[in-house]
Amino acid sequence: YRGNMDQFFDVHHGKNTLPGKDAPGTMPASSLELVMQECIRRKCGAFVVWRNQAFFKSQSVVACRRGLRNDKEASTYLNLSPADSEFEEHPEMNTLTDKTAFTMPAGDIEACKKECVRRGDGA
Repeated sequence: YRGNMDQFFDVHHGKNTLPGKDAPGTMPASSLELVMQECIRRKCGAFVVWRNQAFFKSQSVVACRRGLRNDKEASTYLNLSPADSEFEEHPEMNTLTDKTAFTMPAGDIEACKKECVRRGDGA
């Protein structure tokens, strides 16, 4: 990934997620650009900046979104970068038979996936 990394992250200031359930390895949060690149490289669902240290979360972005909790010292960055492995294709199958959660043009599948992850829709 190159360019503005902010487009791949949904930032929640004053929030922590899944405290104590960190992936191995931390890094200084002095360069958020480098932390974002590392989060994407490691395919983590999120990272949390707490006391100027970045803690990576190996759980899915959906689990990380669901785990958000108030913490005035933390900022959580949910990884919205495209990740084909988090989606399964089921042609001819409507998984939302009783309702439509959200409607958007399906011309750009990556944009649809990104919006799905951003909204926290999924398993």
